[in-house]
Amino acid sequence: MATPHVAGAWAILRQKAPNATVSEVLAALSNNGVAVTDSRNSLVKPRINLPASLAVLTTAQYALTVSKTGTGTGSVSSSPAGIDCGSTCSANFASGTVITLSPVVSGNNLFTGWSGACTGTGTCSVTMSAAKSMSANFDVRGAITPVNLSNLAGAVGSTAYFSFNVPAGASNLVVKTLGGTGNVDLLVRASALPTNSIFQCESHAAGNNETCTFATPLATTYYILLDGILEFSGVTLTASYTSATLNNPGSLGFTAISMSVRENAGNAVITVTRTGGSDDVASVSYSTSAGSAVAGVDYGSVAGSLTWGSGDASDRSFSVPIINNTIRNQGSRVFTVNLTNATGASLLSTSNMAVRINDDEIISMPWLNLLLLD
Repeated sequence: MATPHVAGAWAILRQKAPNATVSEVLAALSNNGVAVTDSRNSLVKPRINLPASLAVLTTAQYALTVSKTGTGTGSVSSSPAGIDCGSTCSANFASGTVITLSPVVSGNNLFTGWSGACTGTGTCSVTMSAAKSMSANFDVRGAITPVNLSNLAGAVGSTAYFSFNVPAGASNLVVKTLGGTGNVDLLVRASALPTNSIFQCESHAAGNNETCTFATPLATTYYILLDGILEFSGVTLTASYTSATLNNPGSLGFTAISMSVRENAGNAVITVTRTGGSDDVASVSYSTSAGSAVAGVDYGSVAGSLTWGSGDASDRSFSVPIINNTIRNQGSRVFTVNLTNATGASLLSTSNMAVRINDDEIISMPWLNLLLLD
């Protein structure tokens, strides 16, 4: 008797989700059924739960893909969880989900920016309304990446030129293409445009993974030619070299991930530190967000930015007003201070701080005084 029930449920699911595969329909039925135990043999099987299966199958899922470029190392994590790149660089998320991606660096590495669906050098938030992809570029401190382009495309026989400057004393120039579909060749030449017959480096492997390396590049303008052997798309092009002068701008973050303040303190003083180096100008934005503490009731919202000059590694502070109300037995409340949009330096993992406000009202208990007097 189960056969017609399964067949009917299957037909309804395929009608509502005509593009679903057999595996997806089977998974929707199997993973969302009500567990039933057969008392005769203790086997547990799912009983069809059609509404739950429909809900799962008809919620659009889109792929979010992160790739990593550059000469350095680092990782990217997401909130909500799913991306840990590192290990997992692609995940599916339901339509409408807001995904926040955070780059994480350590040691002598530096996050130098996003390309693709994300831009800037801080955390990045995207709303899943379609499949999206982005690249996170990590460099070794002292490494410079003057070219970092993604989603390049061209027809068969097409040519595309790019150029960048290399300063005196630079070393280990690496120009490369990667990813995408089709077949593109890479040609590089110093001081003049390359051609198919005149170049200093030509890379023509099958596919799009091409590399040209110059251990001691000239102090001049380098020109790149991408030659479309076949139609290509989704290709990333990077050029990087090691600067003769160590470029170590450091990282920005809070001195702690949490703090407590009395309700009658007047202000919560928040400190941001710059560690690991101080080369170049750096800046970061800060803002508050509500939790169990309510803006305008428990604290005053603030937003702004902090800036460091080249060579400046001193701490920066800003204040968040704490509102002293007269509500008794309110308990502790929490709001969050966030650092975003770092420029010139990377963000530490301590870029979010929870601030706990502790109640200061004294509970009046006259009966206790009577007992003590007695």
